[in-house]
Amino acid sequence: MGRFIYGLSGFAVALFNLGLLHSDPGHERNLVEAYKWFSLAAQRGMDEGGWRVGRLSDQMTPAQIAEAQRKARAWLAQNPG
Repeated sequence: MGRFIYGLSGFAVALFNLGLLHSDPGHERNLVEAYKWFSLAAQRGMDEGGWRVGRLSDQMTPAQIAEAQRKARAWLAQNPG
């Protein structure tokens, strides 16, 4: 768990940390979920979230990316603002 970012304020950090959790091969790795959380963090202003989305895209199929984007949109619809 040492990879998590602490000390920064904001909701984007929490979203980013969820992305880290889902992208960690030491846990149950789920690239779709990791992509979703990183993209949400990027939308909240965390630049590294966008960078990680780009890196994950190289490891995912177009169908997986589309699923992650759908999940991110659904999450935003349920959690506006």
